[in-house]
Amino acid sequence: MQKIISLVFGMFACALLRANEKDSLAKSITWQTGVVQLQGGIAQLAIPQGFKYLDAEQSHRIYTQVWGHPPQPDMVGMVFPGNDSPFADSSYAFVISYKAMGHVMDEDADQLNFDDVMKNLQHQEEKDNAKRRQMGFPDVHVVGWAQKPFYDKNKKVLHWAKEVKLGGMAAHTLNYAVCILGRKGILSMDVIGTMNQLGAVKESIASVLQMAAFSKGYRHHDFNPQTDEVANWTLSGLVTGKAPLHTSLFPSRFSNLFVLILVLAGVATAKLFNYKQKAAV
Repeated sequence: MQKIISLVFGMFACALLRANEKDSLAKSITWQTGVVQLQGGIAQLAIPQGFKYLDAEQSHRIYTQVWGHPPQPDMVGMVFPGNDSPFADSSYAFVISYKAMGHVMDEDADQLNFDDVMKNLQHQEEKDNAKRRQMGFPDVHVVGWAQKPFYDKNKKVLHWAKEVKLGGMAAHTLNYAVCILGRKGILSMDVIGTMNQLGAVKESIASVLQMAAFSKGYRHHDFNPQTDEVANWTLSGLVTGKAPLHTSLFPSRFSNLFVLILVLAGVATAKLFNYKQKAAV
């Protein structure tokens, strides 16, 4: 009986500690609006009306301490809808990251067939899932496009959305990604959310697509072939998460983005699960 009482007391104490930490973090958050400089000034965000920005340090705390996910070193901030809270299970956010992966060429833009990209992605699924299982990750099944990819060649912006099923989870998750091509890398904005939030994301995507821009000297057309490195990536590779010039699944830091895709696919479902677990305690 004494052990049971001690266990219950310990669970209550842990829940109280988590609640206090959450309350303290919530009170310390400082939101930004207007124009925000990123990554030492190489890019900026013009936060649209109805949205708010959380800087890199605070975003990492939310991402790891509140949502319970491993650190993402490339993350430079998050953008939330104005009325949403990172502590609410119904919230979604655009995770902003800068990946210094080199200059992504877009000469193949006019030849892209994204129906074929999806077929190839699904064809490789079982092989990739076998690797995931070996590493202790659940299977990932891409159900299809939630938003078919579109590339704006003038603005150098690629965006798409996948409907994803993670492991045995009943709820499907949303992976909505926006990539802005720059001189030496890409600025990405990835939505963490569930499929039932797709409508809200689509309503805001027009504003979001106008939000980010590289600064002069760092834009895609500022590329210097004499000094700048060309990335081992194509536009279709960004969508599938695989650099076609590599044969190994994990040959380098940016040779495969499936871990990022896996994390993004699972964040929303895991976040909801974590909140339910906390509520149960």
